[in-house]
Amino acid sequence: MRISVRFRIYPTPIQRWNFGIALEAQRLIYNAKIEQDRLQEWLQKRAVYSPSWCLQNIDISTDNKIDKTYAKFKSNKDIPLVPSPILRGGIDKYVQAVRNHMHNPKHWRKPRPQRAMKGLLLSRRLFRFRNDQLWVGSSGWQVGQLRMKVHRPHGIPAMIVIRETQAGRWFCSFSWEDDRPDPPTDRTLKKQLKAAGEGAMTGKVLGMDRGIRPVVALSTGEDLGLDDILHGRSVKRLLACRRRLKRKLSRQKDLGSRRRLKTKRQLARNIERQQDIRWDAFRKAVHQLVQGPMEVFVMETLKLKGIRKSLLAKTPAGRMGTQPREMRRRVARAMTRSSLGEFARMLRVAASRAGKLVLGVPPQHSSTTCSVCGHNSPGNRPDRDTFKCTACHQALDPDINAARNLAQLGIRTLFPKPKSPAGPAGAKARGGADRPVRGTASKPGTKTSRNEKPSHRVNPVGQRQATNNPAARAVKHLGTDQPKQPSSRST
Repeated sequence: MRISVRFRIYPTPIQRWNFGIALEAQRLIYNAKIEQDRLQEWLQKRAVYSPSWCLQNIDISTDNKIDKTYAKFKSNKDIPLVPSPILRGGIDKYVQAVRNHMHNPKHWRKPRPQRAMKGLLLSRRLFRFRNDQLWVGSSGWQVGQLRMKVHRPHGIPAMIVIRETQAGRWFCSFSWEDDRPDPPTDRTLKKQLKAAGEGAMTGKVLGMDRGIRPVVALSTGEDLGLDDILHGRSVKRLLACRRRLKRKLSRQKDLGSRRRLKTKRQLARNIERQQDIRWDAFRKAVHQLVQGPMEVFVMETLKLKGIRKSLLAKTPAGRMGTQPREMRRRVARAMTRSSLGEFARMLRVAASRAGKLVLGVPPQHSSTTCSVCGHNSPGNRPDRDTFKCTACHQALDPDINAARNLAQLGIRTLFPKPKSPAGPAGAKARGGADRPVRGTASKPGTKTSRNEKPSHRVNPVGQRQATNNPAARAVKHLGTDQPKQPSSRST
């Protein structure tokens, strides 16, 4: 199993200066490869449209393989003198960017030149661990020992990434292979649960309804304590400070001033502080859920980006369409601060390592359906904080009721009930067993089998009898011996 960690490091000013030089070298190599690809592509197009224009001494390669060479860029005076593994790190980032674009061009656009490189990629030749301390450097590039806060045991990685955040904090991230086997996939877990049977899952399926407040509601009625943290006093103070810093930043018009840079650094620290509080609360809640007796966690598959986009649209749709624009903007900001997608991601990772399943179900009608009798009606939710079934008159907490509906839907998804034998063959494909199947009539003059019957009556001539036409019904009532009335259009 591959384990990933991130440790906080505290470099000195000289060490930060050395890291800055290495980051600039990787950025220049990365940009040089991008410009080389653009020039090569332009030359190929030019050679196609005007072959006589291209010079013979220009080598136009038509190979589609990724070019990983970078030795020709070392003679550039703008690139600092750093070890070759650091320059190779820029090539590795370039190769990864090209592969991402080739794998999914709609999501990953073509690589572009970077103004600043975010992370420094170092191979094993440039670092080593001694007594939980990190040493970085080589014979020609000395950085020295870095103070690192190690909060868990770790292995020896092949590569590390040193990154500086916008708030000025430095982190060291890496991963290594553990001796434990890889966790089972979702398909394997589903097969194991189906083999165990529905009776074995009694009391082991947990429904989870995500929202703004409460952030996560459980079908058992248990409180994870996320609302007290994410909507607590400390977070409210940080939000007020964030609004004040944004107003201050908007008044500072000089883009290159030191005071504006200081304000931006304070704003970044404020945002990262909120993120740390949110992630710490999510990790503790996820650990509490995974260590419990539940085996299956059922969540609704929410399209958070689409919901936020519809809230911020000028002509919104849905239940929030009648609300004013400022109210919809507040709801969108609250959704962003709740980080519902981040909680789902953490739960999937932790549950996969523990051998438990996270199941996604559609969220339709989960908030308007009674979890006791199953009655679905918009009248069950007269307002946001009230749920009272109009059929059984059961009053429940709306979020807990939705979580219970999700848990029941998850059980039906894992253990679907067999279809009723009533109904002809092929009824499932045409809308259910209770719906009759419409037959097809044979062509006139063709022989039908003994068990095949046409779906409508056929006259002796072999044509369909037009019983829906009023004129035809009148002719049938008068008898077949009556002559047809001439049409008004006939001449």
